[in-house]
This record gives sequence, structure tokens and C-alpha cells, in this order.
Amino acid sequence: MFIVTIITSVLITLILVAIIFKSNTQKLYTISNHLEKISKGDLTKTLTLNGMGIFKKFSLNINTFILYIRKFINETATLNDKLIDYCKDLGKYAKEVEFAANNTTTVINQISTVVENQTNDIVQAKNFIAEIVEENKSIIDNGNSIEDMSYSMTLEIDKTNEIYDQLIQKLNNSALSNENLAYKTKLLYDKVYTIQSISDAVNNISENTTLLALNASIEAARAGEQGKGFAVVATEIQKLAKISSEQSKDIKNIINDINNIIKDISESMSAEVKVINDNIEFSSITKDKLKTIKDKNEATLNSVKNINKIIDIQGNKIDKIERFIDDIEIVSTAISDSTKKVAAASEEQLNSIINISTSASSLADMNSNLKGHIDSFAKDYTIDDKTNQYINNGLEILINLSKNDILWNMDYNSATKILKEKIAEYPYFDLFALMQKDGLRKAITLDYTENEVYVNFSHRPYFKEAIEGHIFKSEPYISVDTNNYCIAISVPVLNSQKQIVGILMGDLILG
Repeated sequence: MFIVTIITSVLITLILVAIIFKSNTQKLYTISNHLEKISKGDLTKTLTLNGMGIFKKFSLNINTFILYIRKFINETATLNDKLIDYCKDLGKYAKEVEFAANNTTTVINQISTVVENQTNDIVQAKNFIAEIVEENKSIIDNGNSIEDMSYSMTLEIDKTNEIYDQLIQKLNNSALSNENLAYKTKLLYDKVYTIQSISDAVNNISENTTLLALNASIEAARAGEQGKGFAVVATEIQKLAKISSEQSKDIKNIINDINNIIKDISESMSAEVKVINDNIEFSSITKDKLKTIKDKNEATLNSVKNINKIIDIQGNKIDKIERFIDDIEIVSTAISDSTKKVAAASEEQLNSIINISTSASSLADMNSNLKGHIDSFAKDYTIDDKTNQYINNGLEILINLSKNDILWNMDYNSATKILKEKIAEYPYFDLFALMQKDGLRKAITLDYTENEVYVNFSHRPYFKEAIEGHIFKSEPYISVDTNNYCIAISVPVLNSQKQIVGILMGDLILG
């Protein structure tokens, strides 16, 4: 009986185990099949938690594990991209450094030669300085002599100015006297002109008297004996008229001579006055020139004094330079020795840089291969016709959203508000992001601080395409922000004048 009971219990247990095993076999098969895909690199799907029963927590852990692997792959891909760029930059810089190192080695050798020549030049410079010291003493003596001469010249100019003042005064007095004489000469000319008028009147009277005497003689002749006495008087009057006429002509000739002499005197005096005035003007100009010369001479005197002071200062500096040259000679010798050692070290450095350049190139190749393997996780995602339609619908939504004029101003607060409202309306988008014309992100629907939002994405393909006015669709990839499988789509943002002011992108969730 006991045996029957044991057998019955075993059978019941086996039946229960069979029932439990059967109900969970399908779940275990689903989990096993999913784990097999994961082991082959397929991270595109997660396990459905509904109906997993006792395996729900296990499935949840698998899903969490998948998300962590996606995150790891994403971070690795990002770091790998940066590392590839760094390797390329490092290779580029290594080439530049290699080129510079070659030049440096050449220059250092040239410097060594220059320093050696410089040392010889310094010895010569030392000798030149000694000569300059002696010449500087002569310059000081000459400067003092020039200062004395300038001072003496200033005194002489002052004396000359006094003489010119006296000369100008005398010339002015002479001009005034000549002007008075010219005035009196004019009065004399007027008097002579009056005498000329009187002479002309006497001449007229003489002519009339002659005519009258002639008429009287004619009348006396007619009278005969009675007219003889009157004829004698008429004859005498005619002689007197003739003498008066001749005297009048002589006076007229004399007056004409006097007039010519007065005219000559007047012209000579006018010329003399002009010469005197010219002399006065010339003397005034000369005096002004002397004043200018005095001013310049005083400026020269001050300059000479300043030069003498500078020469004294220069003498002190020359002494210091002489000491510096002695120090430089010692330093130049040490530099010459050091440059030879640096040249040898540069050769070793050049070889090291060549090795670094080769290693950087090899590292870039290895990271490129690694990138290919990492990208294969996302590229294995299969896009069918239904998915294509889904992507096109997403593009249509993004294009319509880009027409919102609030986005045109690229304002962080207003743009963030609009994008978050739209992401709630379209939950199949993982995120929306707005970038201005230079690639700086201005708004995103993720919970970032304002400073975290401001990152430049001008290097990203979706930005480069959209900013040129094209619509962009990426290959499937794992989102850096959410670790979901997505396709990045982007469109240009056009303002009311149809000018591109930025781009709008969205991560469209796949699966």
C-alpha cells in the first residue's frame, strides 16, 4: 500500500511537471530564440513582457541588457568616430610636425653657424664701441662749440635787427623828404605854367602892337608931313614890339627848358621814392627773415642743448652696452654648444614623430574596421514597404512642422515649447531638434538644460544635406539620446522669404 502511495505521488508529480514544462516550453523557446538572435548581433527587437508569467522579470532583464548593449554600442560608435577623426588629425599634425622638425633641424644648424659668426661679430662690435666712445667725446666737444656759436649768433642777430630798425627809420625819413620835394616841384611846375601863360599873353600883345604900329605907319604915310612925327613913334613902337616878341620867345624857350628839367627831376624823384620804398620793403622783409632766423637759431640752440644731454645719456648707455656685449659673448658661446646638442636631439625627435605618424595611421585603419562592425548592428535592420511608408509619413509631419513661423526666430524657449507639444502629438518620434544656420542646436524635446541644448552639429550629414535645401533620410541607427533604433530625417526651415534659416530634424522610432 505504501508503495502504491509513493508511486501515485511520483506519477502526480511527473504529471504536474509535464504540465508546467509544457506551458513554459513555448516561453522558453521564445526567450531562447531571442537570445540566439542577440548572440548573432541582432539588437533590433525586445521581448514582449505580456504573458511571460514567471519569465517576465527574466525577459525584462534581457530587454534592459539589450538597451545597455545598444547604449554601449552607441557610445563606442561615437567614441570611435571621434577617435578616427583624432587619428586623422594626429596623422596630419604628425606630418606637419615632421615637416617642421626637418625645418627646425636645418634652422638649428643654421643658427649654430649664425651664433658662431655672431660671436665674431660681437668681438668686432666691442672694438667699434670703443671707437664710438672716443667719437662720442668729440661729439660732446663739437656740441658745446655749436651751442656757443648759436648763442653768439643770437646776439649778432639782435644787433643786426637794431641796425635794420635805424636803417628803416632813415629810409622812411628820406622817402618823406623826397615826397615833400616832389610836392614843391609840382608847385614850381604850376608857377612856371603861370609864367608860361603870362609869356603867351605878352607875345599876343607884341603881335597886336606890331600890327598896330604897322597900321600907324600906313596912316602916317598917308598924312604926309603932318604924319612924320607919328611915323617915328610908330616905328619905335614897332621896334619895341619886335623886341618884346623876341624876349617873349626867349622866355618861352627858357620856360620849356625849365619844364623839361622839372619833369626830369620829378621822374627821378619818383624813381628814387620807389627805390626807397622798395628798400624799406626789402629791409622789413629782411628784418622778418632775421627774426625767423633768430627763432630758428634759438630752436637750434635748444635742440643742441637737448642733443648734448642725449649724448651724455648715450655715453652712459654705450658703457652699459659694452658690458652687455661681454655678457653676450659668453652666452653666445654657450648657445653655440647647446644648438649642436639640440640638433642631435631634433634628429631623434624626427624619427619618433615618423613612428607616431605611422602608428596613428594604423590606429585609424583599425578604428575604421571597428566602425564597420559597430555599424552592422544598426544596418542589419530590415526596412520593408510598410516601414518606408511609415518613414514618408514622418517626413510629411516634419515638413509641415518646419513651416511653423515660431521656429524661424530660433528662440530657445518658444521653439522648445512648440516641439514638446508636437512630440506629445506624435509619440512615434523619439525626438525633435531645431538647429540654426551655423549648426548650433537651439531646441530639443529631451529634458536638457539650456546649456546642454547648445551643441553644434554642423558636421552631421543630416545637417549638411538639409542646410543645402535637401530632404535627408539616414540609414537605421541606434539613437545616442534614447538608445532606440531610429532613422534620422531632416528638412530645411524656410522663412517667409523662402530663405533657409536652419534645419529641423527628428528621430523616427523603428520597430
